[in-house]
Parts: sequence; C-alpha cells; structure tokens
Amino acid sequence: GEAARGVEARHLAEVEAVRREHQDKAAQVEKEVAAAAKEQGAAAERAAGVLRSKIKEVEKKVADVEEALARADQARFEAEQAKKEVTQSKAELETQCQTADE
Repeated sequence: GEAARGVEARHLAEVEAVRREHQDKAAQVEKEVAAAAKEQGAAAERAAGVLRSKIKEVEKKVADVEEALARADQARFEAEQAKKEVTQSKAELETQCQTADE
C-alpha cells in the first residue's frame, strides 16, 4: 500500500515534470513563432514602404513628362501662330510689291 502510493506519487511527479517541460517548450516555440512573424511583418512593411516611394517617384516622372508635353504643345501652338502671322505678312508684302510694280 504505502510503497505503491510512493511509486504512484513519483510517477505523477515525473508526468507533471514532463508536462511542464513540454509546456515550456511549447511556450518558447510560440514566442519564437511570434517573433518571426513580427520580423516578417516588419520586413513586409519595409518592402511596402520602398514600393510606395518607388511608385511616388514614377508618378512624379509621369507628371513631369505630362508637363513637358503640355509645354511642347503650347510651344507648337505658338509656332503655328507665328507661322500664320509670317505667312500673312509675306502675302501682304507680295500684294504691296504687285501694287508697286503696276
């Protein structure tokens, strides 16, 4: 009776020790997994930040190109106007020449 109870108590103590050890290991693994997930999250955040700034750079380049195109369109329009005026002046001069010739 007494000896059996002692063996049983020892056995329970060993089982309890093993259970606690497994719990500690599980808790440690959980901590490591959480830390790894946090690090991955931080890395993903950094990567996303880099991508966002690259997108901003590209958007700025697009805006610069659009602005340059608008300026080119304006310059072309002004050149067309100037050409019309010169052509008109030439026509007027030719008319004056013909008048003078007559």
